[in-house]
Amino acid sequence: MPLPTFRLTHLPVLLGGSALFFGGLWPLLGSAKSAMLEYGYPENVASIPETWSVFASGNGRTTSLGAVVLTFYARGQLAEADLVLAILSTWLGVVDFWVLMSVEGTSWSWIVFRLLSSWGLAAAGWAGMASW
Repeated sequence: MPLPTFRLTHLPVLLGGSALFFGGLWPLLGSAKSAMLEYGYPENVASIPETWSVFASGNGRTTSLGAVVLTFYARGQLAEADLVLAILSTWLGVVDFWVLMSVEGTSWSWIVFRLLSSWGLAAAGWAGMASW
């Protein structure tokens, strides 16, 4: 099955799926501490070794969801890729916002950026942008 002919309207699905897939690999293959810092956790939280396995296991699930989005795209199932991206980005934006709000020392600008970027991808998915 050939890949769909690339159009700019495919970018949100490709960006979102890749961010989920490759971002989720970071704590599994690299450093959980550095991934936690990049996510937005302050140093005092990211430095606790007991948190690393929990963060890595959650990101393993994130990687599989990114693989779902990218697989739908590769199979030409663009409506399905849009729908999964929409659901994931809507919910993960809320979760990221809530989690980072509950951690003292996380910058407001980072919290708002995470929410708005997630919801931007969600809006593209809900609009069915890859299917246009």
